Amino acid sequence: MKLDAHRVLLDLAAARGITRVVTTNFDLLFEACDPALHSSGPPSLPDPYSDRDFRGVVHLHGRVDATYRHAHDDEFVISSADFGRAYLSVGWATHFIQQLLSRFQVLFIGYTADDPPMQYLLEGLNLRAGTRNRLYAFQSGEQSTAIALWEHRGVKAIPFDNSDGFSPLWDTLGAWAERARGGRTWLETVLTRAAPGPEHLAPHERGQVAHMLSIGEGVGRLAATPEPLGAEWLLVADPAQRYATPVRPPSGESPPFDPFDALGLDSDPPAGPSGPGGRIPSQRDSGRGDRRPPTEHLRP
Repeated sequence: MKLDAHRVLLDLAAARGITRVVTTNFDLLFEACDPALHSSGPPSLPDPYSDRDFRGVVHLHGRVDATYRHAHDDEFVISSADFGRAYLSVGWATHFIQQLLSRFQVLFIGYTADDPPMQYLLEGLNLRAGTRNRLYAFQSGEQSTAIALWEHRGVKAIPFDNSDGFSPLWDTLGAWAERARGGRTWLETVLTRAAPGPEHLAPHERGQVAHMLSIGEGVGRLAATPEPLGAEWLLVADPAQRYATPVRPPSGESPPFDPFDALGLDSDPPAGPSGPGGRIPSQRDSGRGDRRPPTEHLRP
């Protein structure tokens, strides 16, 4: 049985030595990845405010037993009546999610906006568009469409391109998992990759360097390395430099030097038209980055 995706999610769900995953699946595949994981199900759901109690895998809709022939828990959400009891009339599932949201950010993976669990949950939470909440969901498709599917439900969509299937999403999650479990090894790899200079890296690789230099552990590792990064990385730290007007060499034979291509980060909005004061970030959806306003990624 292939469990790569489950292992990736477990790696991403670990923080400060504690793994926390909430699933609506009945199977025991997360437990198969790590038999030592604590597992719980309704009605005995853990207290999200207790680090000792809330850990491991929480099966919100119940789980099967080890033989996969019977329900392990008293609550087993299958029918519409089960959903209504869990999210509306009794509301124990909604109450659990409300407690989660008061302490954690919640990211849904593998759901669509019209899935029954989502419909019941969001109806029970009674969220509104524009609500400042901590609910996020991956959604395939074009950005504006993906956002519209979730926005009126009070959920922030994270769009991704699925024109080539779901492999890019899982490749990305796998890379994030590598960062989550890599620690010092990951920092060393990023430093080695950054040594030739920012112009030799892809935007997402420059973004990794920026991330590394925005955390204490990364700055400490850079300070300890015998071969410091080149001064051109200071240009990457300055949005004004990243969005500077392209410069054409005096000879005119070579293509112009575009600072955005050489210094830009994957989180940068695309560059707008050139002007006397340089360029500004464009709001045009080019599919690059998350189109947030440019920020100071490298801290002093």
